[in-house]
Amino acid sequence: MNSGPIKALLTFDQAVFPGPGKRPGSRLKVSQWEIYPGDCWLLGGSPGSGKSALLAAAAGLLPMKSGLLIPAPMEKAGGEPFAGLVFDRAGRLFRDMSVLENIVTALAYHGMESQWDAGALEALLQDFGLWEARALRPTELQRSLHLRVALARALVIRPKVLLLDDPLSGLDPQSRRWWMQCLHRLVRGDWARVFGPQAMVVACAEAAPLREWANRWAWIEDGEWREVNPEEVRLQATIAGLPEWLGRVDNGA
Repeated sequence: MNSGPIKALLTFDQAVFPGPGKRPGSRLKVSQWEIYPGDCWLLGGSPGSGKSALLAAAAGLLPMKSGLLIPAPMEKAGGEPFAGLVFDRAGRLFRDMSVLENIVTALAYHGMESQWDAGALEALLQDFGLWEARALRPTELQRSLHLRVALARALVIRPKVLLLDDPLSGLDPQSRRWWMQCLHRLVRGDWARVFGPQAMVVACAEAAPLREWANRWAWIEDGEWREVNPEEVRLQATIAGLPEWLGRVDNGA
């Protein structure tokens, strides 16, 4: 049976959002960006270019000035989970809740408590190395564990698109290895039946560690998003910072 053409999970169409920071008149524009099942996007740009802002926009956390974002993110409790977002800034956990309560609250917000029994939640926390810390509050955790909790909270609602904001930044070698293994499992589809993200967007300060898993690439420059091809060396030379981000040095060959 022909199921028809594959539909984009998320489409930006001439979308304009407030720019990063508090600069008057700053904006962030995405002319056309479609995210499909199986996509693993790496998103780069100079510091302050708007990578975090764009992820927030994709999750419906940033008001749109003009254009379209399809589908419009669900904003009310009980809405179908669409995007799971993990911020770099300590995951934005609820400070007055324990690790377990942070995760259960996400399930309750989306009406998904019945989909995870106590045994399944314990297995999740064990897998993420969080079981022993389940009763602790975010203020009692190291940053690396903050981010693990934020990832577990984002995945437990089974989002269609997983949005990660620089997950490898500032981690010690052991924590970095854990994240690399975790991302590998997500890209490989090991957790597809459990968590089910169909696509990922990873904003990152350096693309080299993640290059083997990515199949789409984008760069933000002067407030505008654009897709890039890492194989186009000539294009790289015209975009300041792009070769360094890709981890490739043009030797003139």
